[in-house]
Amino acid sequence: IEALGHLGQIERAKTLFDGFPATARDLVCSNAMLAAYARNGHLESAETMLRAMEIRNVVSWNTLLLGYADHGDPKYAKKIFQEMPQRNEVVWLGLIAAFAQRGYLQRVHALFDRMPCHNAGTWSTLIELRSKDDELGRAERLFQRMPLRNKAAWAAMLHAYLRAGNLTRAKDLLDRMPQQEMELAVALIAAYLKSGLHRRAKKSFDRLPWADPHAWSSL
Repeated sequence: IEALGHLGQIERAKTLFDGFPATARDLVCSNAMLAAYARNGHLESAETMLRAMEIRNVVSWNTLLLGYADHGDPKYAKKIFQEMPQRNEVVWLGLIAAFAQRGYLQRVHALFDRMPCHNAGTWSTLIELRSKDDELGRAERLFQRMPLRNKAAWAAMLHAYLRAGNLTRAKDLLDRMPQQEMELAVALIAAYLKSGLHRRAKKSFDRLPWADPHAWSSL
């Protein structure tokens, strides 16, 4: 069922699901069918199935909420969110992403502030969303507020600077990283080359502590 859902073959997945005896349709099987519906945009069928399930778990609720979120329907995503008996980090981020896709930025920040706890992953996700909405200042402030920064946070902030064409800040950020990542250094080199700053690209390349095929390819 899961494989058919990934292939978009909903009718075959439904036929297979219906072929199971009712006693054999456990939670895993039901969640797989629910995911097939949600992944392919059959959200009404997904919600009907969820409400008919005698037993549901956090995966069941997450699947439906993220289905609405992925298909750009924050109103129904929020409705499911409010009904959920339990909420994990994936659910909060799914709803945040749904509102961000629609440009509801105040709701994005309100949800982030309401989250019971934040880890490096949630901070990094919001930084990435902010930078993609061309709100570089907000992304910077979020980055500065982070109590701990992981690789994803540094990468999100660096790519935000690169998208904005602010290569000076991108370089400063890269220099401040506790441990520089080759892929981020290569991204900066590529940005220099794209902007015609060949000497800066060569200088950054010469500073790399180890050889890398991607860096050579960029040059």
